[in-house]
Amino acid sequence: MEAILKNPYIKTPKNFDFSKIKEAIAGGSRRFCAAVFGDSVLRGVIFDEKAGGYRMHRGRFAEVKDRFHLDIENNSRFGFTVERGAALLRRTVSAENHPEFVFLEYGSNDCNFDWEKVAAAPDSEHSPATPVETFCRVYSELVDYVMECGSMPVVVLPTPIDSEKFLTWICRRGLSRENILHWLGGVEMIYRWQEYYSGLCERLALEKGCLVMDLRTPFLIRHDYDRLICADGMHPTERGHAIIDETFTHFWEVLAFASPA
Repeated sequence: MEAILKNPYIKTPKNFDFSKIKEAIAGGSRRFCAAVFGDSVLRGVIFDEKAGGYRMHRGRFAEVKDRFHLDIENNSRFGFTVERGAALLRRTVSAENHPEFVFLEYGSNDCNFDWEKVAAAPDSEHSPATPVETFCRVYSELVDYVMECGSMPVVVLPTPIDSEKFLTWICRRGLSRENILHWLGGVEMIYRWQEYYSGLCERLALEKGCLVMDLRTPFLIRHDYDRLICADGMHPTERGHAIIDETFTHFWEVLAFASPA
């Protein structure tokens, strides 16, 4: 664990308690804590086509809690952007009361547009929910705040979206697909734009010296990618959420079994 957290490229909060984490992972009586702040993907939301509505993936973090003697508080919320997440985190985490690790997963809602306005005015300029400059500034300040509180920030790269499914979803109630495509320039622009925000997250993590959890690549390399994303083009299916669970398990395995520095 120290080999990773004491890497010169990784910044560690002052007085970070390695011993508590090592003892917990080794099966001792002590436990350590993590808090997760993100959107509906990490909350575990699934769109159920048969039921015609959303439901929850069961068992989020259950395996890692038991296996690594870890307590996790999931503060992820449906529709949250980095600004809303920052406000919630500042009310939840403080220097006096903070977990060892804080996971931050934002970008997908931040990069979204008001599609009704786009459809109504396809030749106009439209801004995303969180403009790039604001996104980078707020996220950077949030990482600094987490570090100052004494927690180890982990930047989570968001899961990808399916452009075609997403466009069909947003047009399902009558928005002009033709007008939206005219403004986009092509359906794949939806994916590329979200990929751009994911890249901003990765660059921020490198600049800040944060640990990174990549939820994106495990989806992109799969041959059954179409079966990993729900009909709304945004939320993972049960199979997709299983990949997220596996990625979290792998993250703790790497920390737990890394050779000493």
